[in-house]
Amino acid sequence: MIKKISNLGFSFLKKINQSNYQRNIDKLFRFEKDIFSKNTPEIKTFSINHFGFSSWIPQKLKVTQNVNDKAVLYKKIYDLKSGKIKKIPFEAGIAKSKNKWMTTYHFLEPETNKEIGFVTICDWQQAKKYPQFVTLYLSEWKLLKNYSELGVKGKRITIDYLQNNNSGIYSGIGRAADQIAVEYCLKIGIKPMITSIADFNSHAAHYLRGRRFFYDKNFEMRFGISDPNILIKQRIKNTPKGQNVNCRDLGELNMYMPQKVIKKYLNKIKKHPILH
Repeated sequence: MIKKISNLGFSFLKKINQSNYQRNIDKLFRFEKDIFSKNTPEIKTFSINHFGFSSWIPQKLKVTQNVNDKAVLYKKIYDLKSGKIKKIPFEAGIAKSKNKWMTTYHFLEPETNKEIGFVTICDWQQAKKYPQFVTLYLSEWKLLKNYSELGVKGKRITIDYLQNNNSGIYSGIGRAADQIAVEYCLKIGIKPMITSIADFNSHAAHYLRGRRFFYDKNFEMRFGISDPNILIKQRIKNTPKGQNVNCRDLGELNMYMPQKVIKKYLNKIKKHPILH
């Protein structure tokens, strides 16, 4: 992917700043030098039409944007000659909005600043400062449990919501959102540890991006198998190419980003960070 987009003349910072990261980050998650761009970043504040939580009624939302923050997404174009859909890469702007312990990163069309989609991150360290944290913790405690056998333990963030406003036209938001989540961990000074919940019929897409699902006793009672990953993998394998994998009956499932996937994003971040 990097080789293809480099030919389009996209500008990327070659290396990432370490100065904002706390010294106690494990060496595995450190970068070699402090080589942040010395140029003062251009920060913009403006309003966008935000389509929140699967709503098709937009609301005006004030956002801030570092003009250097960009993610490579893809626009789907129908090719008359081949009769196939082609994915054309482009740079989407990234704007940010915040609400207590939640930070939302909005993917924007170049020039028009139309919202393509967004990812909302729940920062549990910030959540603990608020009385509502107890209620939030009780409803999502499984995302905060330690699963030492899976390498999921200690401080972490949760991808609270992920939305593509028009999946028929745009793609790549899921992977860009995952990279942003890893970069967010680095910027607040914790070893990247990310949990989330797979919403209705999104399980196969998350699995293909590298997410894995926690073992679940209730799942075993319903489907006769304790590991959701095995069932989802089977459904992906048995679904004809070009068709959507049907996981509607699985409901919401808790999941995490394995460390081997996080390491892939860390290697990518060294060359092409999204956040600056």
